[in-house]
Amino acid sequence: MDAAPPDAVVPAPVRAEVDPDVGLVAADVAERVADGRTNAFAADTSRSVANIIRANVFTLFNGIIFACFFVLFVLGRWQDALFGLAAFANSIIG
Repeated sequence: MDAAPPDAVVPAPVRAEVDPDVGLVAADVAERVADGRTNAFAADTSRSVANIIRANVFTLFNGIIFACFFVLFVLGRWQDALFGLAAFANSIIG
């Protein structure tokens, strides 16, 4: 549905008298669908899932933690490096 120009006068929608126990008849539904008066909603996202994951996983804090994990692991101090697994799990969980 196109937006009206800023200076256009848009009439207020007319509310139909509908019995809540019965609802709309098929003709009223077809008319509303043709006019674009439905409850359809398309949520536009500003970022992709990959972009969100990249922004939340590749942070300075995670970089420092993983660098320390790597150095300790290379030095053979794998018991001291176990914190890196917790940091990795935290990054995955979010």
